[in-house]
Amino acid sequence: MNNMNRQRGFNLVEVMVSVLIMTVGGLAGTQITAKRVGHEAVQRTTASNLALEILERIRANPQALSGYATTALGGGSITATPTPDCSSTTCTPTELAAYDLWEWEQALDGATALRDVDGDDVAVGGLITPTACVSVVAASVTVAVAWKGYQVLSNPTSDNCGSGAGKYGTDDNQRQVLVINSFVTDV
Repeated sequence: MNNMNRQRGFNLVEVMVSVLIMTVGGLAGTQITAKRVGHEAVQRTTASNLALEILERIRANPQALSGYATTALGGGSITATPTPDCSSTTCTPTELAAYDLWEWEQALDGATALRDVDGDDVAVGGLITPTACVSVVAASVTVAVAWKGYQVLSNPTSDNCGSGAGKYGTDDNQRQVLVINSFVTDV
């Protein structure tokens, strides 16, 4: 009779615990993926807004169109604040172009959004490892913004901005690029 009372298989409680563990594990994985995808979307939106911002600045100052051409901004490449400060002083078109590029780089690097961490201001906005390029040919302006994405993909060939700099993974396989072309006329 002892052999007949022995249980075999799983009881309902064990099955429910197993299902709960698998469900929580699946939800955690889904949550992590959603966070990554959301972060990538924020980075792309930020890049788009920054590219449109510099285009609007260029359109507002078409007299200095060639002064906006640059091969690689980002990461603090403009080390000194330009003088004069065009936010409080009237500037020439060339001075305004230099000031616009400096302010734009500050936004690319996140220096316009700061958070206090242990008494130090730390940049929390901007893009991850940004590189921005502006090319001007006659009245045609191309703005390219590159940043480091999370996922490994193939290196985009739409523009070479930031390519080969060693900032975007092996063979630039984490380089994300947003390119906007526009035409600027003198008003």
